[in-house]
Amino acid sequence: MLPIAQDLRRALLKAHGRKDFAIELAIAPELLFVGDRDDLTEALGNLMDNAAKWCRSKVRIAAALRDDTGAGGNCS
Repeated sequence: MLPIAQDLRRALLKAHGRKDFAIELAIAPELLFVGDRDDLTEALGNLMDNAAKWCRSKVRIAAALRDDTGAGGNCS
């Protein structure tokens, strides 16, 4: 997950080069996304791009494993 976020960060900083802002990533290197890489790239890219467009000075992307939900857990 982290390598995808890092690639997107670099691309977005270039794409929004005229804007003075930072993108911080708080994603543990060992955190894995179980799913399609392209789906994650698209979803995370859209999220980060929108955040970059509307932020004042900083975008912070954080991802963590939550113990209160399991794989295949139910949503309510």
